[in-house]
Amino acid sequence: MPNTTRDFVPPAGELACSRSGTPRAADGSASNSRVLQIMLTSIHGRQTRVTFPRWTLEQVGRSSTFVRAVLILAPLICGCSGPSSDKGEADQHVMTFDSSSARFVSHGDTVRLSLELAVGPEQRTMGLMERHHLPENAGMLFLYDSTQPPDAGYWMFRTRIPLDIAYLDSAGVVRAIREMKPCESMLAQGCPSYPPNVPYRYALEVNSGFFSRHRITIGSVAILPRPTAEASSRR
Repeated sequence: MPNTTRDFVPPAGELACSRSGTPRAADGSASNSRVLQIMLTSIHGRQTRVTFPRWTLEQVGRSSTFVRAVLILAPLICGCSGPSSDKGEADQHVMTFDSSSARFVSHGDTVRLSLELAVGPEQRTMGLMERHHLPENAGMLFLYDSTQPPDAGYWMFRTRIPLDIAYLDSAGVVRAIREMKPCESMLAQGCPSYPPNVPYRYALEVNSGFFSRHRITIGSVAILPRPTAEASSRR
């Protein structure tokens, strides 16, 4: 999942834990009380109400102290810090994704891959978080409407299975591959990022070892279906 913490500036309102470890703001009206009520919601629906001293909306939206406090408290309060004790519950998809397929051409061989498409910002943030299983020839394709910078890496906060990620250009050519391990940190800031160090347009996450087993390397080409490319350009 993309590392988005650095871009977070929360307004007052409802917050929820996301795959990036960043509380996600939602629309909400402010009250005139002397305290600020914030509802932290885990991806499994568990909610905890937290009370902060009432600041002005402008102060809340721009205060770095408030940002740091929520980033630290959110995983602990709303139960986003550890794996679920119920594997069946953890494997339930909390967000729906469109599906498609792709073909990799490498060393004269063709490898087919079933894909889930992460097109919107919320889908990209969720990604494969809290999955305990990914079928062998399956993966998730993250689509962007513009080229992403070389330092825009992905991380593994609250991701339970080891993954490989390929960063592809607009033509589907693999420009970088990284091996990513599950992060055991309770806080998002404790998880390393895996930047490609090259510009990219798509990111593809698959099971660990998939690329090496199928001899997919830098320079291999992913043939993406036309609807996939068109969906990216419409975002």
